[in-house]
Amino acid sequence: MIDKLELRLPRLTLFCPLVREFIAESRYFPNSSRTMGSGRYEWVTDLRPIGIDALLHLSLKRKENDPHEGEHKLELLDTGKKTFSEIEAQIDSVIERSSSDLEIMRIDLCADMVGIPIQWFLSRLRVKYKRFAHEIGQLKAQRIGKQGVQTISAGKRPNMLRAYGKVAEYNEQLRKMQLNRSRR
Repeated sequence: MIDKLELRLPRLTLFCPLVREFIAESRYFPNSSRTMGSGRYEWVTDLRPIGIDALLHLSLKRKENDPHEGEHKLELLDTGKKTFSEIEAQIDSVIERSSSDLEIMRIDLCADMVGIPIQWFLSRLRVKYKRFAHEIGQLKAQRIGKQGVQTISAGKRPNMLRAYGKVAEYNEQLRKMQLNRSRR
């Protein structure tokens, strides 16, 4: 399943009429529910009010010798709940070109592997052409006394593969929230 998808839109991308009109109107609503500031882009507009589950990051800010200056990013939301055809339809409702021509900036794929711990992947995961790898985990008291691995990563950004337990991540977030609440 595709859990997250971000696509690079060329500088001169033609947007569909509804999106073009919405962008033009949104410029008059800075820092509202429609439009937000951004660190890397000139601004970000939320397309959900016009029925498109996406954020449109407009015009990458200038950095020295950046070949992508002025390009845009389409960040699709709730992709895990959509079929591939629905994701493609979302993209096609934003731009007037084939979605297959676009460059993927980020794609997070996920699969439910019920009952299979992350440690199982540690000895079986093979990633070609990656020279950097690390393991992230907390020291746990286990029967054999070794560190429990929670995340396995291969490669570095922007081209990285990561395997982790989502349930473990949620449990850790819950533990931190409970800890913060008890400190109040």
